[in-house]
Amino acid sequence: MIRSRSVPFGSALLVAGLLGCVAHPNVPATTPPAPTAATGRIHLDLQGFGQVVRHVQQAPTFATATIGLDGATMRRPVSIQQSFALGAAALDIGGVPAGTNLVLTVQGLDVNNQALPGARYSTTVNVVAGQQATASVGATTTTRADVVAALLASDRLAQRDASHSLAARLDVTTLQAQLDRERPRLGLSAPTLFNANRIALVVQQTSDLTGTGSVSPPIGDYTPFVLAPGQARIWLSGLPVGGTATVWLDDPLSPKQTNLPTGGAIISPVMPGTWSITVQSPDGTQSTASVVVPAGLATSSAQVRFDLGHWELRPPLLTGATGSTTVIGIAGATTATMSLGGATRLVMVGGMDGSVAPNGTTPFATSSCYAFDGFQLTSFPTLPTGVSYAAGTVANGRFVLFGGMKADGTESSDILTSDGTTWQRVSSLIVNGQVSGLTGAACALLGNKIYVFGGSISRFAQAYDPATLAATASVPMNTQRTYPASVVYQGKLYVFGGVNDGGFTSTAEVFDPVAATWTPLTNLPVTRFGGQAVVVGSQIFVIGGMDGNRRANGRVDVYTPATDSWSSYSALNYPRGAVSLGFLTDPLTGTNRLFVVGGSDGLFYQLLNGSLSYEKPIPTSIVEVWRP
Repeated sequence: MIRSRSVPFGSALLVAGLLGCVAHPNVPATTPPAPTAATGRIHLDLQGFGQVVRHVQQAPTFATATIGLDGATMRRPVSIQQSFALGAAALDIGGVPAGTNLVLTVQGLDVNNQALPGARYSTTVNVVAGQQATASVGATTTTRADVVAALLASDRLAQRDASHSLAARLDVTTLQAQLDRERPRLGLSAPTLFNANRIALVVQQTSDLTGTGSVSPPIGDYTPFVLAPGQARIWLSGLPVGGTATVWLDDPLSPKQTNLPTGGAIISPVMPGTWSITVQSPDGTQSTASVVVPAGLATSSAQVRFDLGHWELRPPLLTGATGSTTVIGIAGATTATMSLGGATRLVMVGGMDGSVAPNGTTPFATSSCYAFDGFQLTSFPTLPTGVSYAAGTVANGRFVLFGGMKADGTESSDILTSDGTTWQRVSSLIVNGQVSGLTGAACALLGNKIYVFGGSISRFAQAYDPATLAATASVPMNTQRTYPASVVYQGKLYVFGGVNDGGFTSTAEVFDPVAATWTPLTNLPVTRFGGQAVVVGSQIFVIGGMDGNRRANGRVDVYTPATDSWSSYSALNYPRGAVSLGFLTDPLTGTNRLFVVGGSDGLFYQLLNGSLSYEKPIPTSIVEVWRP
């Protein structure tokens, strides 16, 4: 278990003794004393089992364990695998060879019968033939057993028989009392940080501990009787919002860590040495790395970083129409993938680009449009009038745009189209027989019609002929929505969250154009508006947006239509709302990847309050790529 570390006399033998379930190395070829035929029983009190907090560590609960037993009168260690009920307070073991100061070790196993790090407890027990002994295992008993195991290993090296064995003659009660006095004096809470090999050497030289005084040097000098504890600092990124990670080291002092949030976490104490550290993501995937833990909590720590997410940062948005490398931000653009010159591009129409108006405010819209190839931006025809949060989609090779918010904060009623060379105004949005502006509606091409729903906190519902853009009435949503996330999946339009006349909502529903009906779905896990949705395989990812407190979040919630259920996915590296997204061929890998582009961390707060005099946050230029 301990690797790449120099330890005192008897280390290899001590490690084997601690395991309690493997043969000791270097056992002499001469025949040791014959094992006794007499047996007894042990009633074992399971102390320290269950969810017991140890500093920032948490001892794991387990229902299967390997019971190891070793002693001076035994030819070789005995290993028994036994199951018991979770939360059990005691365990009865039969057929135990009789003997004095037998080392009993309980090693917890996981569901795959692999040893759980940190789930190892040891004690010593005296078994009388035909009788039942009582023993306890827990953190406070481990050191005593370690010392006896070290003595037992050295006795075997010296080929002592049972009658002359120091392990057989050791007064373990006195030993434990001495060690208990040392722990508080040294400020230690983990008794197994005592150096069992060095203590065993003292016992060998003095036969007992009564005349030796302290087994350890003065406070502040941990050597040679105490293994100075170290600590490991773990940094996690990409953890889903509300998700939990599990971290463990193969150091026997470090039980599994659970519920670790994104960011740093310290695991202590850890025995000095080189260990394998493993992080398990909420989806069950594991990442492993080596960590070298130096001695001394106060002097140094080991640091390891893990990326639990599947979001990779790329260079920021760069304009490239004239060879410029200007970084720009985009938020609230109407986005769709479109074929331009035989290549698929992510076209971002209007939105906000962070420009500043003469009065010092940030305009609500820009007329700039861009095509993104996964690496840089190229120009797309400029809008006749800047708009943001318009409804739009691509149909018959044309980008079709409905309404939006203009730079002065008023709403546009225009219906525009572009084939990639210019924009044309086709007609106006008509509501209740009147020309009307519209902002933040859901829009999708379903079958042979373009549907536009909601927006401007209304029950707007119209269908358009993709060729002529002639309008007909459609079926309103069950809930008025502005700024919902929406996406088409298997011929149906799904909408999630948004803003309605009751405030921010977490409700969701789906439109079936064949049946001309809306059906409620299971609510989003959290209130959200200004998010975006995309189909990934047989699931729908709802990405980013603003929460009920008008704060941007990086949540990625995953909806499974087949089960009408939600799960969480790795969060974005940067919380954002009003992003642009779509699948493109990744120029770096040549594979199809999901790009999440731009957005803003506080845009909607100002928009919904209608404050023209307040300078809104500048939209971001961040680009993240989903790594399947």
